[in-house]
Amino acid sequence: MDLVLRTTSVQLSEAIRGHVDACVDGALVHVPRLAHGARVGVWLSDLNGPRGGVDKACVIVLHVPQHETIRVEERDIDLSAAIARAAERLREAVERGADRRRTRRERGARAPAV
Repeated sequence: MDLVLRTTSVQLSEAIRGHVDACVDGALVHVPRLAHGARVGVWLSDLNGPRGGVDKACVIVLHVPQHETIRVEERDIDLSAAIARAAERLREAVERGADRRRTRRERGARAPAV
């Protein structure tokens, strides 16, 4: 898996980088085939700058060749919380997509009703 991390108005520390890696890896750990050719883009930003508020944003985009692209976004006062929630939403979206594909396969494999 190729992970690209970009920031806007956020000081990128090793702690934040490690948190992003751990959250994204944790979100995708149950889908090992995503590791082949998958690209994950993570954008972190502070929308209001020093004014504060619910302005720390984390956007995660997962692109797997021959599958739909998944984009999730979360905002919070705390950047770590926004990252964790965005990763959780990514995990849920990946699971929903897998369930949809599984259901389509099962519907197509059934014998026609007589």
